[in-house]
Amino acid sequence: MTSALAQLQERCRRVLPALISALHASPVEPLAGPWPLVTTGIGGSEGPARLLASLLQERGLAARFVPLSAFLRRTPPGRFLVIFSHNLSPNARLALAHHERFERVLLVTGLDVGHPMLAPMVGRRLSVLTLPAEDENGLLVRLVGPALAFLAAMQLAGIPSPPVDRIVTALEAAAEGTRTCGPLPPGPLAMVSCSTYTERCEGLRWRLLEGLLVPDLPLWDALSVAHGPFQGLHGRQQTILFLATLGSTLLEEALAAMLVPGRHSLIQLSSTLEEPWCLLEHLLQVDAWMLATLEAEPRPLSPWPGQGEDGPLYEVGRHPIR
Repeated sequence: MTSALAQLQERCRRVLPALISALHASPVEPLAGPWPLVTTGIGGSEGPARLLASLLQERGLAARFVPLSAFLRRTPPGRFLVIFSHNLSPNARLALAHHERFERVLLVTGLDVGHPMLAPMVGRRLSVLTLPAEDENGLLVRLVGPALAFLAAMQLAGIPSPPVDRIVTALEAAAEGTRTCGPLPPGPLAMVSCSTYTERCEGLRWRLLEGLLVPDLPLWDALSVAHGPFQGLHGRQQTILFLATLGSTLLEEALAAMLVPGRHSLIQLSSTLEEPWCLLEHLLQVDAWMLATLEAEPRPLSPWPGQGEDGPLYEVGRHPIR
């Protein structure tokens, strides 16, 4: 076993205890505006940023996600900016450079408020929500930090929460149920879910993109599979991870009836919690399938392919924050 794989195994083991600890801690206060609000993030931080925007929209509030590249051209219109970035990557600094152009800015990060890059800016506009996650450098994929960021996004959105004990029980059951996971079948991967939950699963897609280093991994709404994706995958191997939610059984059964035995594999990631809290159950299952696949078919985790060659894009934003 490589040291990188052992490091990933340890990170996977830390996700559940970190979530349980955060659930028992004082919850993050829901956002109270000003509106409209803009969220942003990239890589493992994009999923929580998209989740927050989607949940606020569901409450009828003016919120939207914008990619970090939007900050290269101009300041996206809004009064409140929420940035997700665990280590304040160079790209994330593009957004932070616009902090004086918003009435309020919240940075959700693993950095402490006293960090040299942040201390000079903290004040009337900028506040920092520090997540209790350790540094996860050394591997491309981060697990604990993004998991805690998902939880923070739900709490910031003010979404009604099931009792903490019920969430913990569900997460423990999800983790226990993954102990028999094997490697994912060979061939391309895709994720499928339904309703607005599909757009909230972007962070799960990124976990597999960064962990398995697959070139792409589509995320489809269940009904949309019949409108192009099914025809494209009909003649080839395909593995579909179905992110099951309460009430999705009909669509899952319809999808299963379409697939070709021996060529297509359908793996259900189950859940017992209501949306969006079931995302935490799915997250633990995604991690388990990823780890089992890497244990069976080792891939270069550190250094990873192209490490150090991504600078032309990754370093965009590494300039003094104005």
